[in-house]
Amino acid sequence: MKRLLAAATIGKVATALFALVGIFSAVLALFPPEVMQTPVNGPNLVDMAGDRMHLSAPAHRVIVFPYVLPEFLTLAQGTSSLLGAPRSNLNDVRSKLIGHVFPELARTKEAGSFYVPMSSDMEEVLQMNPDCVVSWGSEEFVDPFKSAHMPCVFSIRYGTNNQIQLPEALRLLGALLGKQERAAALEAYYARERQQIVDELPLQREAHVIAASSYQGELNILSHPQLWLNRDFKELGVINVVNGRKWGWRYFASDPESILLVNPETIFVMCQAHDSECLKTIYSDYAHAPLKAVQMRRVYRIPEHTFTNYAVEEPLLLCWLAELLYPDMPRGLRALYGRTYQKIYGYRVSDEEIDKVIALKENLQSAGYARFAETSGVAPREAADH
Repeated sequence: MKRLLAAATIGKVATALFALVGIFSAVLALFPPEVMQTPVNGPNLVDMAGDRMHLSAPAHRVIVFPYVLPEFLTLAQGTSSLLGAPRSNLNDVRSKLIGHVFPELARTKEAGSFYVPMSSDMEEVLQMNPDCVVSWGSEEFVDPFKSAHMPCVFSIRYGTNNQIQLPEALRLLGALLGKQERAAALEAYYARERQQIVDELPLQREAHVIAASSYQGELNILSHPQLWLNRDFKELGVINVVNGRKWGWRYFASDPESILLVNPETIFVMCQAHDSECLKTIYSDYAHAPLKAVQMRRVYRIPEHTFTNYAVEEPLLLCWLAELLYPDMPRGLRALYGRTYQKIYGYRVSDEEIDKVIALKENLQSAGYARFAETSGVAPREAADH
């Protein structure tokens, strides 16, 4: 009974959060990974909540609640250690390219419906008998598992700027799974590939850009100083003209007048996954017609990544940005997708899969995007005429 009462607290919190399911992964993209050193010494480790645990062996029956499932799969190289995950997380990851890499994810058992366990899910989770549960680090999420004497409760927490500490999560999950060497190799790959892209940049120019989101046809400027893309913009030598700017108390604005006031040359927009006419809506909105980015056809839909598998996806995103901002750069994005997925997963990614991730058909209505169509199923003439 005590366990159920404790779980009821979780149910109240999770119900309030449930409305965020559709945009949760996109929201994660607003914030960069924060590095915080946490000791990992063999089977002894301290999780992000500061709880010390001793593991006699790597975990092999794990339920993962936070949205670090893509990192978990990349480290584990499959689903053999994954006992279950919430329905919302599973459905999102299954729909991404990593879901093609691990088709066995379709058979993974659902553990609850949302990325925190609801009261009605707790008993089911306990009956699955995991050897470890990866949970959000807040007490209301962790305490019911501890009260039930779960042998291992591993906490993922937000950092000081309210972002997931992705590099730290990678290292700690690597220790949990006995995959420390793979975690280190992924970090090294991430750093090497990003540096190579930056080294290949031509003479930098002061391009003025913004990042935005589109929700139900409304364009929203994103100006938070911890915006994920700010680091990429800085490395590429371009200027986010709204970085750190507030409209009242908010770090975003949606009225056309505010967007026109900053009037960027290029807009990178995050669209809802199901919205296949996101750019068409923006281009056809008469209120946006005076914008330079609209007149120059330089509004681009950001690739459909998971946003938490940073060691794999961040170099790809940086390359995508670099080629759009510096058209004289060698055309290497498609080759980088192929090389990345072959090296990390042993998976041969198809042209059609790359087309979907980079939203090729939709983005072809924007300037310069035909450069990404050369080896795809879209004929160059169709790209040029789009």
